[in-house]
Amino acid sequence: MSVFVNYSPYMADTERQRGNPAGRTAEMVAKNVRAVRIDRDLTQADLSERLSAVGRPIPVASIGKLETGLRKIEVDDLMALAVALNVSPLRLLLPDTRGADDKVNATAIDVTTASDIWEWAAGITPLGIVDGGNVWPRELSVEERERTQSFQSRSRPWWFRISVQIPLLALSEEHQRDIVGRAESSDG
Repeated sequence: MSVFVNYSPYMADTERQRGNPAGRTAEMVAKNVRAVRIDRDLTQADLSERLSAVGRPIPVASIGKLETGLRKIEVDDLMALAVALNVSPLRLLLPDTRGADDKVNATAIDVTTASDIWEWAAGITPLGIVDGGNVWPRELSVEERERTQSFQSRSRPWWFRISVQIPLLALSEEHQRDIVGRAESSDG
């Protein structure tokens, strides 16, 4: 923590903390790093070695502080941790819940469902579009579709938008035909 003394003639001499305190998302990241590390059967020393190997060394003691919330996680640390743990950065950043409809919150997001926050973070749907994490089979209104398409175009690079659509392989053939039919009818 950095502490500064304010010498402004307009304000009384007070100590202040630089930056914002750690919020809900930082707490979630700390919890998730620890959970993923343990799930991968890694010690803090193992993780420290892996981080050094990817060019972002973090000492063992700092990993302990990171996992308990005593050390802020920088954005570069988050990326290196994801690489070292072989997970998506979203896995460390977002809540790990038992169910899609579980209520969660994060920095600047009061309460939503786990699936809503994951779909938002993945650039699939803006917050507030889906109800309880279930877009299907509910038909989106024209306004919701336009809002979703606009959100997707701002959230993803152009090449991702055109090459990565709904992963059809995970869906039944009937559902695939339904999605393709909807896409074709909305294009024409």
